[in-house]
Amino acid sequence: MPTPKTILDKIWDAHLVQSADGAVPLVYIDYQLLTEVAGPQAFERLRSDGRDIWRPDRTIATIDRNVSAKAAKTPEVEKQIQSLVDNCREKCIGCFGIGNVNQGLIYVVAPEQGIVQPGMTIVSGALHASTCGALGALALEVNAKESECVLAAQSMPMVKPKLMEIRVNGALPPGSSAKDLAMAVLIKAFDLMRQDELLDQYVIEYTGEAIRTLNMTGRLTLCNMTSYSGALSAIIAPDELTFKYLKGRPHCPMLGREFDAAVTKWKSFRSDDGCAYDKTIQIDASEIKPTVSWGIAPGFSLSIDDCIPLTDEHLNDFCHHLMHKALKFMGFSPLWNMTDIAVDCAFIGSSAGGRLGDLRAAAKVVKGYKCNPNVTAVVSPGSGIVKMKAEAAGLDKIFLDAGFRWGEPGSSNIELEDAPTNGICASTSSEFQICSGVRTCLVSPAMAAAAAITGKFTDIRNWEYR
Repeated sequence: MPTPKTILDKIWDAHLVQSADGAVPLVYIDYQLLTEVAGPQAFERLRSDGRDIWRPDRTIATIDRNVSAKAAKTPEVEKQIQSLVDNCREKCIGCFGIGNVNQGLIYVVAPEQGIVQPGMTIVSGALHASTCGALGALALEVNAKESECVLAAQSMPMVKPKLMEIRVNGALPPGSSAKDLAMAVLIKAFDLMRQDELLDQYVIEYTGEAIRTLNMTGRLTLCNMTSYSGALSAIIAPDELTFKYLKGRPHCPMLGREFDAAVTKWKSFRSDDGCAYDKTIQIDASEIKPTVSWGIAPGFSLSIDDCIPLTDEHLNDFCHHLMHKALKFMGFSPLWNMTDIAVDCAFIGSSAGGRLGDLRAAAKVVKGYKCNPNVTAVVSPGSGIVKMKAEAAGLDKIFLDAGFRWGEPGSSNIELEDAPTNGICASTSSEFQICSGVRTCLVSPAMAAAAAITGKFTDIRNWEYR
């Protein structure tokens, strides 16, 4: 009787090109995803090494986030964008540029185009490659050297990761979302870090009842957020929801016999009963509440009805330092209630908050209300397709009537005038701490919408929908 295999074993075996004693295995890569931020460096390395691209048809690019009207006028950003467009044109690589309806955040565009499929290996230089694991693919973030290697040889040397199972039992309670579940995972990862146990050798496979009941927007959000845990990637075994989501998408096999044959193949990429994981963690979904991050990383999170924790003298030195740094940066004090903290701006968008399902959830909260006069609120659809569908459904009008700004697809920029220096932003994206003076508190789309209306962090479970 054959030894039961994990989903990682099956994808690895299907893509292993070469494995010799003492050498790092060589693994075939199905697709590389490029953006204007991470892509140009790989092209420059290729050019300086005198190498060419082997499979341009297996590379796809998009202008990912630099689409803000102001950001696009800066010479540095314009150079980034033009460099990607020019390189893709020269190398015959498909590129969704500004003005193309398919343009947007790479981890919104790639799934909605059907580029990512179960059993594939995917690499990208952009953060959050793990998003693609929601469709049953092994997706990894790579550096410029590794990106160059894939462009030149459509493969790269890599050590086989370990596989951790995170089994999420039960069901999420009303008011809790996939974002809250993702943040519960990050809290668990931070707890492991406190015990000097890191996840940097693991791919995480999400299993359990709560995972199977998540819609695709939720699964993509969960896998996207896993990148903050320190794990290499995340993956969810494909099922009927996956196949329904992929059916008819541009890069997928054609409908009919070709699609049916693909589904038969995709169904094989799941962990066998009795397979051995390197580590298993269990989470009770019924205990998860609407969550807010309060520090410099999503792992610094707590339930909306909790208060900021005291620093723990039993923490290791690194974690103790991080907690002090987080409190100092945010300007918060231990024992503050999250519901007492005012916000200056709210942002709904990103690859973990800018899909159509995310915008629907936020619009449901916003409908019939007006933004707090002290809050600047921005909504940015994750792609041109999402924007088009949202506008067709009238979601843009709901946000505009409430006083939100309706942004461009892919943009995750909070402009300087959107919040005072060191202002607090209720956001579905955690990246503003890197690119601006805004202090970000990460929340679900519904929670960000509620904060924009009330002017402070608000428990969505008590929301009065209109």
